[in-house]
Amino acid sequence: LEGDMDEIYDKEPQAYLDYNLRDIQGMLELEEKLELIPYYDELRRLTKANWDDLLYDSRLLDFFLINYCNKRKLVLPTKVKGKEKMQKGAYRENFTNGGIFENVINMDVVSMYSSIIMAANIGIETLDDEGDINLNGTRFTTKKRSVMASAIEEIFQERMKWKKKMKEVEIGSKEYRI
Repeated sequence: LEGDMDEIYDKEPQAYLDYNLRDIQGMLELEEKLELIPYYDELRRLTKANWDDLLYDSRLLDFFLINYCNKRKLVLPTKVKGKEKMQKGAYRENFTNGGIFENVINMDVVSMYSSIIMAANIGIETLDDEGDINLNGTRFTTKKRSVMASAIEEIFQERMKWKKKMKEVEIGSKEYRI
């Protein structure tokens, strides 16, 4: 159907209903194939987030860390506006012109970032001008474990447990997908 959906609803209600029915059937077929609802429901339960929070990775991380700290009776500081300290970040070239680029690689850095956080004990509470780990002038102490590094270690351990379980079941089975 083309045109304004309100007009189509008024002029051709059956065509409007048929269009919506096809749309719903397509969504059901996608859900049967991809099984996204159970995946996102499990993510929601793990982080104790609301459904609409699932659209924002930063909210999921916040909820996860708040719950992680609550279980350990750790109190998180309240963010005070205007007292942020700027830290050096990465430089990213803006390639808006498109084109072909030579010697470009794609790396899976999801685990790499986490590994760096664990290895360098990165965390706001481990920032220390006298720290024994120096990352480009930003120093972290190893005298105490950062909350972020501890939380990531726990997630990695859980991930390894589930990867092991996946190897014990048939690929493509319901147990494998869960």
